[in-house]
Amino acid sequence: MQGMAEGVRETVQGVTVPKDYQFLNPEDSFAFTCPEECWGTCCSATTIRVDPWDVLRLARGTGVETGEILKFCQLYQGQKTPLPVVSLVRRGRCPFLLLDGSCAVYPFRPRVCRYFPVGEMIVLNEQGAVERRYFLIRSRRCKGFGGHTVYTVEEWLHQEGLAAARAMAEKFSRFLRDAGEKLQWSSWVTEEDVRELLHLLYDLDAVRKRYRLPDGLTDRELYAWCLDRAWHYLLERAPAAVSPVGGEKTV
Repeated sequence: MQGMAEGVRETVQGVTVPKDYQFLNPEDSFAFTCPEECWGTCCSATTIRVDPWDVLRLARGTGVETGEILKFCQLYQGQKTPLPVVSLVRRGRCPFLLLDGSCAVYPFRPRVCRYFPVGEMIVLNEQGAVERRYFLIRSRRCKGFGGHTVYTVEEWLHQEGLAAARAMAEKFSRFLRDAGEKLQWSSWVTEEDVRELLHLLYDLDAVRKRYRLPDGLTDRELYAWCLDRAWHYLLERAPAAVSPVGGEKTV
């Protein structure tokens, strides 16, 4: 495998990649086949972080509203932003893992599940350009490595149909980056603000009803509207000293 550093420990934007992970370039290849006897192993003692688009996809796939999906989720405070991390499961068994090891929501499973065994970090540089870092997650419990099927990173991402999820994750990353750098929200947001932001960003079906948005809005339009509303909520609450002139948009 070309361009891959083995046994690397590196921190990018506060995220540390363990030693047994391996950095990849998009053209690098890896051999992986998910064996049936291993199904569910990676979902039985894990943490599955979800972003707002993941919650919306799960809601659409299961035929419920986003608020119902959020009832399955756990919140915990991360280190990078005042907004809690939302996880479908944290250090436990996925609620959608069936007894036979299969996934009840496989066609619309969260982005991190679709990526596995590839991991991705979205890095926004000072100019706002996107830099993506990939790494191979060599879980010791996973028996899929060394199979007969070989993929490049680009082939794997294409196979998993990740274009829309990646685009939506980038928008969310920009929102979080701008809230931190332009509005310095860590220094002034209140618990009330955090609750409102979680509502605006994650419970999109409830937001649609609350603001009486047209039923004809596509999910992408609804997602963009909610991100924009959350940004303007922050602008309205931000101290004058940190509020950007003109209230520029983040997405």
